[in-house]
Amino acid sequence: MTSAQAAVFPVESVSMARSGTSPLRRAVARFRKNRVAVAALALLLVLHVLVLLAPWIAPYDPENVGSSPRAAPTGSAPMSTAATC
Repeated sequence: MTSAQAAVFPVESVSMARSGTSPLRRAVARFRKNRVAVAALALLLVLHVLVLLAPWIAPYDPENVGSSPRAAPTGSAPMSTAATC
């Protein structure tokens, strides 16, 4: 191999190409070595599972907020916004 070929084709890429591993296997192996990337993927998977399970985790109607009679402010509260004349 000439020096020009060695610059274009690094030794590790030539040896990987001859070893018979697929590009996907090499990409997965490189990905698994990166701990931050694996942690980010795990976080994304957890978030996706939570999104899929959201109807069972919180089965309440998001449009029905504060419908109880106790939720309305009264005029007797000292910091009330109701006008008292």
